[in-house]
Amino acid sequence: MPKLTLNHEALLPIALAWSVMLFTAALVFLTSRLCRWSKGVTGILMLTVPLGNTSFVGIPLLQAFLGSEALPYAILYDQFGTFLALNTVGVAIASITQPTTNTKHRYGTYIISFPPFITLLIAFCCRWLEYPEWLNEVLPRMAQTLVPVDMVAVGLQWRLRLDRKHLQPLTIGLVYLLLLSPLFTWALLKMLTVEGLVAKVIILEPAMPSMISAGVLATSHHLAPPNSPHPSWATVLQ
Repeated sequence: MPKLTLNHEALLPIALAWSVMLFTAALVFLTSRLCRWSKGVTGILMLTVPLGNTSFVGIPLLQAFLGSEALPYAILYDQFGTFLALNTVGVAIASITQPTTNTKHRYGTYIISFPPFITLLIAFCCRWLEYPEWLNEVLPRMAQTLVPVDMVAVGLQWRLRLDRKHLQPLTIGLVYLLLLSPLFTWALLKMLTVEGLVAKVIILEPAMPSMISAGVLATSHHLAPPNSPHPSWATVLQ
């Protein structure tokens, strides 16, 4: 966060990120009404379809395909787009659609107490501070441990089988995530006549798989757990 330059050009990937997420969330909500999915399945798809893995998978792929010059746009798309949505709207969706009823109206408390959201606020406050050299070396090494921990948390729940009755939500979710989302982004960029490196970043980020943190959030709120009529969709979509 402290190394980001916030100017008028930074608004484009942020605005497009929120537009794509709102579009896919609306698609999932309308499809859920038509297909009469349960709250748990709706909640998981509302988390894992709009929220792509724009950081763990997105940033390395963009760096490999487009070079290091694409990283600032990717970080803006992730930190102020999908990651910010996870910490606010995502937490609200998870708490509202969870099966228990005693905490579903307290999603405001979940948002302000969500550790990544607190860290993001601290990072904003520290933008004008100079970090000591030892801290600049420690923080990246700590961050590198996050991916293995998340992968293990999701992988421990993975089951190598899928019932036929679960194919419909899974298939629809994958089509919305990996096909309609990039197509919608491409159409927006054409309408706005946006070209160049920023356009390439914006169109590749929505084509990423589901965010692991969104799956972990859905699992922690017991959305469609394995002992329910539906499997842990957060795990399946990962």
